[in-house]
Amino acid sequence: MRVKEKSKGRSGRIGRAASRARGNGRRPSGDPTWPELRYMTDHIKELEQYRGEWLLIEGYSLVAHSSDIKVIKAAVKRHEIRAPFVHYVPEHDESVFLNLR
Repeated sequence: MRVKEKSKGRSGRIGRAASRARGNGRRPSGDPTWPELRYMTDHIKELEQYRGEWLLIEGYSLVAHSSDIKVIKAAVKRHEIRAPFVHYVPEHDESVFLNLR
């Protein structure tokens, strides 16, 4: 009895979605070579003043900050940022993790 192999698609290559994900040019999260992550690491003490606010960081620069996410979304649009790096700085009494009780 002959077993038919599972097809990989029309051209025999991996699917388009997997191919795009692998070759999208984005570095994995946590990669310290990202200028945005380096900015946050290098300016950790200064970021204290933005507690309770959203930060929009592009490259090694803080582009916008606000407690209203709509302001950040508008800044992304205005500056035409295709892959925005947005980070929320929690208040002292807020947790960065979900408390699922």
